[in-house]
Amino acid sequence: MDVDLAWTIILHAPGRNKRLTRAIINTTKQTGATTEAVKKLLKKIYDHITRLFKALSAHFDGDDSRPTDKLVLDTWRSFLQPIRALRKLPSCGEFVAARLLLFTGAAFLEEPGLSLSYNEETLVEETNPLHGFTAELDDALLEPLKKMWELSQFRERFDWVFTRFNANDYEMTEALALSPQELEDLDGIRGIKYYYLASDDANDADDADDSDESDDESDDDDESDEDDADELERYNLYTGPIPRWDCGEQDWDNLEWKRKGSDGPITGWLEYRIQEDELPDENFMNGFHIFRQSHQFCLDARQKSEAHIGRQQHQTFDEVARRRGLPPEMRNRILSYIEYRDPFPYLEKLDLAEAYVPFRPSRRHTNKREEAQKTLLCRQIPTTKLINNKVFPSMIYRSRNIRFGP
Repeated sequence: MDVDLAWTIILHAPGRNKRLTRAIINTTKQTGATTEAVKKLLKKIYDHITRLFKALSAHFDGDDSRPTDKLVLDTWRSFLQPIRALRKLPSCGEFVAARLLLFTGAAFLEEPGLSLSYNEETLVEETNPLHGFTAELDDALLEPLKKMWELSQFRERFDWVFTRFNANDYEMTEALALSPQELEDLDGIRGIKYYYLASDDANDADDADDSDESDDESDDDDESDEDDADELERYNLYTGPIPRWDCGEQDWDNLEWKRKGSDGPITGWLEYRIQEDELPDENFMNGFHIFRQSHQFCLDARQKSEAHIGRQQHQTFDEVARRRGLPPEMRNRILSYIEYRDPFPYLEKLDLAEAYVPFRPSRRHTNKREEAQKTLLCRQIPTTKLINNKVFPSMIYRSRNIRFGP
C-alpha cells in the first residue's frame, strides 16, 4: 500500500468510527431494525479494521515516516467506541460485540503497527501504554461475555470464542453471524481437536518410523507433509469432555496426545524485544496474553456450565423415570451413561460475574514510574526468553483479585 494512502487511513480512522458509532446508536433506537441493516453495520466495522491492518502493514521509509506508537494505539482504541455501541442491539448485541473484539485482537496481533522494541532501563514506562490498551481491550471483551453468561442462566459454553476466524470474502458470511447457533449452522466453530495414541501403540509407531528412516533417508522434505498426515491418521480422534489441563488435570492413562487447529485470538500472545545496554548484541523476548482475563473467564464458565447442564439432565431423567415407574436399578444404569464432571472446588461456589471485574488503573500521577510499574505488575504475567530459544529466567508476577487454578 502507498505510504500516503496508509497515513490517510490511519488519521481518518477515529473520525470514521465516530460516524459509525452514531449510525449504530440510531439503529439501536429503531424498534424494527432489520437483520440486513445490522449486518451492513457489522461489515463496515470489519472493513475498517481490515483497512487499518493493511495500512499499518505498509512499508514506511525509516522511523521518521512511521506513525508514533501513541497515534497507533489511539487509532486502535477508537474501534472500541462503535463496538461497545453494538451491545445495545436487541438479542444479538452482546454476541456480535464480543466477536468484533476478538477480531480486533486478532488483527492487532497480526500487525500491531508498534515498534515492539524497548530498552531494559525504561521498560516499564515504554510498555505501559501498550499494556493499558490491551487491558482495555480485554475488559471490553469481558463485559459482553459476562452478560451472555448471566442471560444463559449459566449454561453458555463459549465454544464460539475458541475458534479462529477471518473476515475475508470467503468467510464473511460466518463473520456476520448474529448468534452462536447461526455460526454453528454455518460450520464456523472450529477449535482445537485432540488426538490420542496409547503408549504401547506409540512405541510401535516409533519403531516403525525408525526402520523406515534407516531404509530410505531420501526425499524427506518432499514427503514431510504426507508423513504428518499419515502420522495423524494413526491417532484416534478424542470425542470426550474437553481436557482441563489448564487447571493441572493429569492424564492418568499415559496417552500420547496431538492437537490440530487453533483456539483463535482468545489465546493470542504478543511478544516484544528487550534491549540491554550491557548486552547490545543480545535481544531478549518478553510476551503476554492480550485476553488473559477473558480467556480464563471462558475456561471457568465451561467448567460450571458442564456441571450445571449435566445435573439438570440427571434431574430431568430421574423425574421422568420415576413417573414412568422405571426400576431403580435400570435408572441408575442409564444415568451411568450420562456422565458429567463437577467444576474444580475453587469454582463451585464462585460467582464468575462478581469475581471477574474490569481493570481500573490508578488515576493518580504523583509518581508516574511507580504507578506504571504497579499497572504492569498487576496486569501481566510475562515470560522472558532468548531469541535463540535459550531459556532466560522467567519473571512471574502476582495476579490481582483472585488466584486462578487449583
